[in-house]
Amino acid sequence: MVNTEHSCLKHCLLILTCGLALSLVGCASTKKAELASGADTEAAVAEVVELSREAEKIQAELLSYSEYEEGGEHLQKAQRGLSGGYQPDYILENAAIAKANFELALKQSRDRSINATRILESRKAALGAGLKNSTRLMASLVDVDEDLRDETDSFSEVLEPRLFSEFQKKYFALEVKAVQFRELDAVNKEIREAFDEDAEDLAPETYRMALLDVSEAENLIAQSPRDPGIHGASVTRAVESARLLSEVMAVILEAPGTPENIALKIVYQNRELAKLSENVGTLKQELETTQSTLAEKEGKLKDQSEALRSTRSNLQESENVLLLQSEVLEKNSTR
Repeated sequence: MVNTEHSCLKHCLLILTCGLALSLVGCASTKKAELASGADTEAAVAEVVELSREAEKIQAELLSYSEYEEGGEHLQKAQRGLSGGYQPDYILENAAIAKANFELALKQSRDRSINATRILESRKAALGAGLKNSTRLMASLVDVDEDLRDETDSFSEVLEPRLFSEFQKKYFALEVKAVQFRELDAVNKEIREAFDEDAEDLAPETYRMALLDVSEAENLIAQSPRDPGIHGASVTRAVESARLLSEVMAVILEAPGTPENIALKIVYQNRELAKLSENVGTLKQELETTQSTLAEKEGKLKDQSEALRSTRSNLQESENVLLLQSEVLEKNSTR
């Protein structure tokens, strides 16, 4: 029994020793970059943030995933330390580690991008369409990125044409979905809310039209996601249809039992009244502006009139002085 316990103790000590050794090796091998900002913690974090943006621009999160992720983790630690009032050494150490990782990510990304130029353009277009605004789409992007890294052995190999075409299509599909999300997410939310309120039964025609318009907009975006000239008008129609559906449902829910056609009439009447009210408000504002302008002009005319009266008064005084001088001269001449 004693031997067994002694053996277990030795085994545990061995595990702890190995673990400590590995952690020490890990700490010793952690690379740190020299910070141009020295001991200034705010400047150090700002320096690394700028480096992370540079890495993001060349898509280092794809091309040098591990280094970019590690850099991001240590940058977050440095930022939390800065905002939380941590010791400067903690902030500077994490900033230095983050900088080293971002610098390595930048170097590797520039080297590896040679084998992925056109794929990177497709991915960049998807990101530029607003992909990051959707958690679901970002998760899909991560999956495609992982598959691409696997197929290219972290971009050490060139994709064969068939696989290149497949990945380009995947990134283009994400771009389409990103534009659809950007342009129609609010529309789809309105339609879903109306559906939850039984719009399919209470306002079937208005609900159907909203679905048709949003489907048309999605299809036209899919045809040409980068050209608003092609899909812009359909997006506007979808927005208007969803708004109409929401307004019709508001009328019906406020007065249960109201038929859809009556609810539509009420909505259009309310819109006309709102338009008239807006026009009245505009006219009132224009009238106030006109009155203000007239008052300003009247004030200027009054000032000019007073100036003219003052000038006339001065002229009259001058004439009186001249007349008096003339009389004096005349009297002097008769003597």
